[in-house]
Amino acid sequence: MSDDLALQQSDTKAQSARAHWQGRRSQVTVLLLVILLLASFGLRVYRLGDKSVWWDEGLAAWAARRSLAEIVRWTAADVHPPLYFWMLHFWRWGSGDSEFGLRLLSAAIGALMVAATYRLGRAVGGSKAGLLAAMLSRLACMTRLPGVACPCWMTIGKSWRITWCSPT
Repeated sequence: MSDDLALQQSDTKAQSARAHWQGRRSQVTVLLLVILLLASFGLRVYRLGDKSVWWDEGLAAWAARRSLAEIVRWTAADVHPPLYFWMLHFWRWGSGDSEFGLRLLSAAIGALMVAATYRLGRAVGGSKAGLLAAMLSRLACMTRLPGVACPCWMTIGKSWRITWCSPT
């Protein structure tokens, strides 16, 4: 009987220790993800307004100055979907028309894409896979000028990742 009691106490201690380390692992994962997201956003906004406006940025700024109905009419005759231009239309009210202000929306969307990639990776392969996916997503963004252009394609990528990351 005392052997059974000792075994139960041993199992209880082991479960307690396992729960403690799983909680610690979860805290470390959250901390790493927050650091990754802050670094991602920081690298995207670093010198964001230094370069002059590119053609596609000028086109986006022009479209965002139109009414929502005009944006729909224009995008119906073009290859660009209207969602990004609608978002930029309202974003301009708070950020203005500066290079930095217009590009900040894409930088924020890009940082959110890293978070969505983590969620997708976590759903597929757990927390470690999620962190790896988020890091690789961040590295892939570093091969170009991160957050400099304000393309509507970033919105499409984010929508795709959110669709796949939605809880079922």
